[in-house]
Amino acid sequence: MAVAESANASAPDSNLLLRQLVVAEQAKALWENRIDAAGRIPPAAFLRHVTATVPYYRRLTEAAAIRFSELPITDRKKVAERPQDFQSTAFDIGSCRWKSTSGTSGIPLRIPRDRASAYGFFFDAYRVLTARLRAFGRDLRAGCLAVVLVEDHPDRTAATLVHPGLQYGFLRRETIGGRPDDDVDVVRSLRELRIPLLYGRPRALLRLADIDRQTPPRHARLAVDEILTSGDNLYEDLRERLHSWFGCPVYDAYVSQEAGFAAASCEFGRHLHPFDGRVRFEVLRPDGATHPGGTGELVVTNLENWAMPFVRYRTGDRASVEFTDCRCGYRGLSLHRLVGRDSPYFLIDGKKFNPSAFNAVFERLPIEQFQVLQREDRSLEVRWIPSRFADPAVDISDELMRSLAELAPTAVISLNKVDLLGARERKVQRYVRCAG
Repeated sequence: MAVAESANASAPDSNLLLRQLVVAEQAKALWENRIDAAGRIPPAAFLRHVTATVPYYRRLTEAAAIRFSELPITDRKKVAERPQDFQSTAFDIGSCRWKSTSGTSGIPLRIPRDRASAYGFFFDAYRVLTARLRAFGRDLRAGCLAVVLVEDHPDRTAATLVHPGLQYGFLRRETIGGRPDDDVDVVRSLRELRIPLLYGRPRALLRLADIDRQTPPRHARLAVDEILTSGDNLYEDLRERLHSWFGCPVYDAYVSQEAGFAAASCEFGRHLHPFDGRVRFEVLRPDGATHPGGTGELVVTNLENWAMPFVRYRTGDRASVEFTDCRCGYRGLSLHRLVGRDSPYFLIDGKKFNPSAFNAVFERLPIEQFQVLQREDRSLEVRWIPSRFADPAVDISDELMRSLAELAPTAVISLNKVDLLGARERKVQRYVRCAG
């Protein structure tokens, strides 16, 4: 589904917005034909579609009805080898909306979405979110700003679109990370607004906070009611930094191109409740068995994308899935701990070492971002970016090395001060154990 966007985010063109709305409403009709009265996708209809139109599954079974547990587990490598086997023949794939994954695992995928799925992912997921974050949902008004999406990718253009899932309010996209003067202009423009929901990767929002902090007048700052993050791990120190500067609640969501808009926290806690009727979670244990709950690798089935269904798909993300009886009214399995692709343990002198013990060191020193890699020879490479507010005349390398060595005295540690960690739009994991 192609959605037109206004190139001028502060003054969207009314004719362009009207054309957006027409396109979105057409896709909405397709989406509503896919869901039931409760707004959920019937699993039986999804499985019939998968086994009848997706070559990989059609070859496995001719049955019209099949249980999820009878379908094989897939992963990114398998899909990347023959992507056409996982694409439905029921759609003109060339006319679908295509998006690429971040490539964090080293195997990026280009994923098509049919028009109904595109509506579900880009529009209807926000409708579900407004019910989850009730204070945000109550304040939405047609024709008014609802969400500011911030991306640290200067190649993207600023844009505004009318959003049916936000009660026909506006979603405004801003980009930072390019020329410093452009970043300051973004902040000054946003300071003129009341932002009901600020959304983006944690690192993009932290960069926005830093720009806001440095932009005169120093007593001014962005007015934000609530914050939502996704795309990177929301570590507790990052959550606290966002909360401290913007002075508002910070929520988290689990979103990916493969899984869709899968889960989000609510106003009462930090557990991520799944978007029921759109996604199914399983946990793959080390023994190779899958279970509805527990701790292990997260396996997802995305019921929403019928052009390229991801069924029992290994995400590479580690999570704990446990039963939740929440004050928001949700009862069921939730993501209680999502650690992404961080390696849970390093090996030092043949013994397991939990690298999260290093967190306190990095958090008390003027360090903006860091990554620790254990190489194949078991040595540790520490990549770090100094804080923008650190005194440039003060070298903290010695203190950093001394503190890390106290926690892991037998480890071989090297320090590497860098300007950037990872490529733009790719997840940066704090602790990575390389192969070997």
